[in-house]
Amino acid sequence: LHTKAIITELHGRRPLLPEVWLQKIIELFGKDIPIVLFAPYGMRLNQSLSSKRWQKFTNGEYPKISSIIALPKDIYSNVLFHSEILIFNIPGLDPHYFYQPRI
Repeated sequence: LHTKAIITELHGRRPLLPEVWLQKIIELFGKDIPIVLFAPYGMRLNQSLSSKRWQKFTNGEYPKISSIIALPKDIYSNVLFHSEILIFNIPGLDPHYFYQPRI
């Protein structure tokens, strides 16, 4: 099978790739290791109560988020994209950071 067919079979027609990567990380290494994941806002937000992703975050299948780094949507040249960095299993961090460019 081609990669696209495998992903579709395991995760549905339009999987969110960062979620596929998170699931693979958990499958290979468990959910208790430090994880830093670049993701669109939709990974965490824009969910419904019946959403499978919402349920995985709230029922403990995915690890708790230790911290979030918010990125401005214009961080990339000529691209507007809502994204953030999700940090799991790294204690001692503030719950939320805003990206600050070095000047």
